[in-house]
Amino acid sequence: MYADYHIHTEFSDDSREPMEKQIEKAIELGLQEICFTDHVDYGIKKDWEEGNIEWREGDGVSYADAKDPLANVDYPAYFDKIARMREEYGDRIRIRQGLEFGVQTITIPQYEKLWNRYGGQLDFALLSIHQVDNKEFWTQDFQRGRTQKEYNEKYYEEILQVIRKFKHYSVLAHLDLIIRYDKNGVYPFSEVKDLIAEILKTAIADGKGIELNTSSWHYGLADTQPSRDILRLYHDLGGRILTIGSDAHTTRYLADHIRDAQQILQYGAAAQKGMAEFSETALSSAKNKDLGEGGEMVSRLMAEQAAAAGTEDFADVFQRALNTQVKILLADDFLKQVVDAFLVLDELVHVRFVSGRRQEQTVSAGVLEHPH
Repeated sequence: MYADYHIHTEFSDDSREPMEKQIEKAIELGLQEICFTDHVDYGIKKDWEEGNIEWREGDGVSYADAKDPLANVDYPAYFDKIARMREEYGDRIRIRQGLEFGVQTITIPQYEKLWNRYGGQLDFALLSIHQVDNKEFWTQDFQRGRTQKEYNEKYYEEILQVIRKFKHYSVLAHLDLIIRYDKNGVYPFSEVKDLIAEILKTAIADGKGIELNTSSWHYGLADTQPSRDILRLYHDLGGRILTIGSDAHTTRYLADHIRDAQQILQYGAAAQKGMAEFSETALSSAKNKDLGEGGEMVSRLMAEQAAAAGTEDFADVFQRALNTQVKILLADDFLKQVVDAFLVLDELVHVRFVSGRRQEQTVSAGVLEHPH
């Protein structure tokens, strides 16, 4: 299904795009389904009904010269307009009604009240962490005064504490969002892997999913968001619910790289299946260090995955790597070298993925399924 499950409109503080424009663009692009997910960020923003709304300079990403209201969605007007849009465009595209909850541990009671009031009207809810203790990431207020280790760990600890207490959401959005605003570079996944694993285990146990957010392309990130490491970990832990969203605040980015994201996940699923097929053969071949069947399997799988990348030159690179690895497979530590062969494969995929951003082509090793 061709769908975009993370879209903002004039009802978000940082967007000016009319809802009808997003819909018309979606129809033009051939999208079958969209979900509006406008912002709710209690703690730093107020509901319109409270009055005395403050305005501030925006982040310059969507609208360079506009000021943003520190306000959440105008809920009655929002739901009313979606109803009208469904009447007008419903015969051409399916329109889902959602919100993006920017939850903090200190604002959970406000989201519980919101859910009790409007939860029954929602088809979908993203859970995001945009700030901690009312200190935002994009302004660097959260990072300021902390080491990279401290603010990364605190970010993931906040997510874990939130989802242990708040259950009214569908998927976790842009799980490693902190990377987008980390001026010190990408913090090593290995340093926060245990924390992230706990987050994913909790989400999976609760029947929740995660989002592959394609805004990583126009933000110029070196990897997907969340990263391939997180995607693989989620799959390995048993996660199977995933949505893809552009996080578009304007029609310019609507459905941006959605097809690429689908290809990344499809490619990764195929690679995972291939690895599983190979494991059993490799184990039996290892007993007598017989490269025959195992070597043929390595060759076949690597060729298939190279072909999935869609370029002959990429396949040649794989074949050269394979030729080197097959010679090494003669060593006593057969199984270790088999693993090394696939590590080489994965690194080559990653190199292509990074360079592919400049070529508008992407290949990676996500390993998830798209939900219905």
